[in-house]
Amino acid sequence: MSDAPERLRTAVLAPAQEAFTGSLHVVTGIGAVLLAAVALLIVTKLRHVPPVGQEAPAAEDAPETAPEASADERRPEVAKV
Repeated sequence: MSDAPERLRTAVLAPAQEAFTGSLHVVTGIGAVLLAAVALLIVTKLRHVPPVGQEAPAAEDAPETAPEASADERRPEVAKV
């Protein structure tokens, strides 16, 4: 009977180690897939942002804007009574 704990230990230890290693591999795989998905999302969402240190587009490349209105044009009309 003194042999029972030793047999129990060897019978439980090997499957426990295999289960731990297998689950570690599964979690690592899931993490790698999620990391790749986040990287792809970042690349697609930030594609239009210029790299750091790159100069702004030249004036000829920039879209034209309407000239600013003068102070008189911005003043609301006041109804005369």
